[in-house]
Parts: sequence; structure tokens; C-alpha cells
Amino acid sequence: MLPKIYVINMKSSTQRAQKITQRLDALGLPFEFFSAVRGADLDYKNAPYYDRKRRLRYFGRDLLAGEIGCLLSHRGVYEKMLKGKVDVALVLEDDVTLADDIKALLERIMHHDKKWDLLRFLGNKKPFSKGFRVLESLDDAHNFVRIPTVPGGAYGYMLTARAAEVLVAQTQKSCFPIDTIHGRVWDTGLDVLALHPSPIYVDQSQETTIGDARFDKTLQIKGLQKAFYPLFRAWFKWGEGIDKRRAYKRSAERDNKKTSNK
Repeated sequence: MLPKIYVINMKSSTQRAQKITQRLDALGLPFEFFSAVRGADLDYKNAPYYDRKRRLRYFGRDLLAGEIGCLLSHRGVYEKMLKGKVDVALVLEDDVTLADDIKALLERIMHHDKKWDLLRFLGNKKPFSKGFRVLESLDDAHNFVRIPTVPGGAYGYMLTARAAEVLVAQTQKSCFPIDTIHGRVWDTGLDVLALHPSPIYVDQSQETTIGDARFDKTLQIKGLQKAFYPLFRAWFKWGEGIDKRRAYKRSAERDNKKTSNK
């Protein structure tokens, strides 16, 4: 038993499509492409799905067009899941590297009795650098874990129909990229885990469609908005820190209870 597999791909990115097709076919994994939304074609700063006022207040600069396109693309997958009554799906971006044993791992995950709403595959070591809570073993080499941070990365993850429904609602109007929304469990109420180590990584040989501009922190605001920005930013970081710690603590109570009941 395998999850439904969606690969998000820009129609113009034919080389990426060919590469991921060859890899998934070689692994024996059936999939279908989902046509990505091109953010550069959108007047998103005035769109109802973008909370620009909140974004500028707490971050001082807009989301990038690529980040908006990414968000809308992933939301489109969720909507397609719900329309097709898909129970569980694996969502991949087209620039991923997949482990040779990924098919067997997916089968084990699908047969395992561990419950979750969203299972993230985070190939970067940074999300785990501040520690994590091991919940259960998938096999001798992989564990279901919970992390206390909100890492980026939506290049590979599994989700249930319940998660798809919640995320569609969460992205009706947002100031966050999709990967940030995945980690903000205090907003979504979803049970979000990660598989460690990850069998899915970003292919570093391919340039991301969003680009390095996402790391630019230059403020785009002026006047009073800029003057009050440090206060708003500090308030946001303080509140987010409290929410992270509170969510991780609450999940510990649930995790310990589930472990003791086994």
C-alpha cells in the first residue's frame, strides 16, 4: 500500500519533470504531476489570500512572488486531495533527491499504527539541532520524532485528508509561506511529526524557483511603519516563542500518555 503521490512542477520546467519522472519510475512509484502556480504572474499584493498588512507589520517586507506561488501550488494539491477523496498523500517538489529505499519506507509508514496528520521529511540537519523527541521506531534506522522548532522546507511530506482540509482553511488568507504554516501547530491544531533521518532531500545541484532572495531581510517599509517595526517584531518573536514552547510541552503530555498506554 502506497500513498497517492503528487509532484509539483512548473510546466516550463521540463528538465526537472524528466529527471523526477525517471527517478520515480525507477523506484516503482506511480505519481501524477500537479501544475505549479507561477507567482510572478499574480498581482498577489492586493489578493484576498495574502495578509499583506500583517506581513509588513511583523516582517517588514513582502513575501516573494515565488513564495506565494509555492503556497498556492501546495494548497491546490490539498484541494485536489479533498475533491478526489484521497486519504493520504505524499507531496513532492520537483527538485528532490529520494533515497533508494523510499518505496519500502512509504509502505512501512502506511502500515504502521502511529497516527499523525502531517509527516515532514526534513533533509537538513538544522531542524534537529535543538533536540527532538523520539516517539516510535519505524524500523531499525528511522524514527517518528517531534521537533520543538518551526523549520522551513516543504519539498517532501505526507499528509492526511484531515490535514488537507485544515491547511486549505489556513491558507485562505495568510502572511506565512507554506512550510512555516506546516510548523505552526498552535495555529493549525495538527499533529505534525518528522521522520528521522529523512529519506528525502533537496537536490542542491538545482536552483530553487524561489531563489536566495528569501534570505534578504532588507526592510521595505517606511515612515511610522518602519519606526514602530522593532516593537512589532519583538512582540511577534516573543509571542511565537511562547507558542512554540507551550505547544511542545502540551504535546509531551499527549506523547507520554500514548506511550504509557501501549
